[in-house]
Amino acid sequence: MAVEIKRNLLRGMVLQTALLLSPALMAGAVVVKPGAYVGNSEFGSAVARHGSYTLVGAFQETVAIPGEVILNNGSDGQGVIYLFNGTNANPERRYQFAGNDHFYKRAGAKVALSNKWLAFGASEAAGSNTDKNSAVYVVGKVDSQWPQCPTFNTVLTCDSLVKMNGSAGSEPIVKIEFPGYVHSADISLAISDDYLVMANRATSEVLIYRYDNAQARWVLELQTPADNSGNRLGTSVAIDGDRVAVSAPGFGLSTGIVYLYKSNTSGVWSVAAAATGYDYGRNFGHKLDMHSGNLVIATGDHDGDQRLIFFRVNASGVLSAQSSVEVGQNIYQLTVNGDKAVYTSDNPDEPLKVLSRDTATNGWHTTTALNRYLYLNPHNGNLAYSATDPIDLSGDDLVLGWRGYNSNGGAFIHEKISQIDPCKSTRNLVGNCSFDNNSGSGWQFLNHNGASSWANFNNGQLKATIYNPGSLHWHIQARTAVDLNEGGVYQLRFRAKADSIRSITANIGHNGNMDNNWVSYGQTSFSVGTQWEEFSYEFYGVPSDANAFLDLNLGNAGTAAVTIDGVSLIPLDI
Repeated sequence: MAVEIKRNLLRGMVLQTALLLSPALMAGAVVVKPGAYVGNSEFGSAVARHGSYTLVGAFQETVAIPGEVILNNGSDGQGVIYLFNGTNANPERRYQFAGNDHFYKRAGAKVALSNKWLAFGASEAAGSNTDKNSAVYVVGKVDSQWPQCPTFNTVLTCDSLVKMNGSAGSEPIVKIEFPGYVHSADISLAISDDYLVMANRATSEVLIYRYDNAQARWVLELQTPADNSGNRLGTSVAIDGDRVAVSAPGFGLSTGIVYLYKSNTSGVWSVAAAATGYDYGRNFGHKLDMHSGNLVIATGDHDGDQRLIFFRVNASGVLSAQSSVEVGQNIYQLTVNGDKAVYTSDNPDEPLKVLSRDTATNGWHTTTALNRYLYLNPHNGNLAYSATDPIDLSGDDLVLGWRGYNSNGGAFIHEKISQIDPCKSTRNLVGNCSFDNNSGSGWQFLNHNGASSWANFNNGQLKATIYNPGSLHWHIQARTAVDLNEGGVYQLRFRAKADSIRSITANIGHNGNMDNNWVSYGQTSFSVGTQWEEFSYEFYGVPSDANAFLDLNLGNAGTAAVTIDGVSLIPLDI
């Protein structure tokens, strides 16, 4: 019967042909630390994204001046900040302070980026116990261009471009000191075109600055008093317009609190609203972000209660539309931009997930996820992407830090959230599993025996419009080649929806184009409704066959249009 089902495939009409992805749409690029490597650079341990730019910190990188002996073999360093434009793997700018005079500076421990400014935090000390103040360096554009540091004794160094905040001069890098020493891990940082927030979570000191164009300086408008009670105010900070969110996850016996500060026209800041963790468990606010009136807060710890809490923030800083999403995994990193939020966790299969806000209900729901095995570390036993390092989102562009990527000092990943799909994995046998281009590359869409239909691959999905469904399910097929290089059990997964309830029949079998042998290795049918649903099925006893097909059959099931996405076929170890 399988032979009969497949007999007429050669007479099918191929409606789509393969095209290469446009470079402008390419995503999933791993960008390693450029240049020579000295010391434990930690490249990718701090990242920020705004517009087309990605800012990356390497706070332990050492840059030697010729003739100097590098202290401690460069194991700790001055730090280097790299600015990348678009998907270019070569940085447009570097900001660094070379030589042993800046050893232990650790610039780039934290980074932040806006349209007008980039900022990086620096421990700025000769050790953990010192009276030397730590600092934040703010770099401003000059004539709409990011300034380039000069070269001294063949080494690029930024010393001559720095001035203290409030000092006279045209230097484009402004140094703003903390009140004392701040450990690299305790620095928090956020910047917009108008405001800068810097914090020391160890002492609960938060400082909010506004840039005054008339004075050409950053004016301190709020400074919280030092507090050694363990509240950890300033653990996470974010800016949205003239509203600043600041978390204190140690507040109230570690239940935590998040404050929403708002500035009035006189530059006086006050708490406009607060959200507490009493209803959500411990560690409320250990991560947060805010953008476009959306505030998202992470709560929970290794003991449980891991969830994301969402609020809308109005122009006065008042919180509303509270909702939550249970995560069930330890939350590592978090970012929100517009009505999209992304978080990473210790989920063993999908460590990064994307959520969207329903603007009608203000509820948030997961839309897609990143498969851990999409990114493997070839320098460390092919370990999968760890998801522990910072992430940031700007529009559709997502940057993921990956400091442990290789011996050259780390990397970052450039992704597009519109192209993230859990079907993408090194274990998936289906190429172009999420239809990332408008051609359906790697797929054939076939009509047989008088059936009539058309496939549209726009919007990263396969949408089949059915005119004449034919009399058998194989009369309309979406088909792709798969290499069943090991026999055993194969798991099929895909997402689908239809204009009305209908069926889809999935089949894996031999490619009979050369030998006219169309034997099926397994076949099953699914009932597809009007809402997106994920379907899965396990094919047992599949033989090894390097010349096989997976086909999704849409014939003999009415004329309801059907949309398919996220197709994966992976071998299972059972």
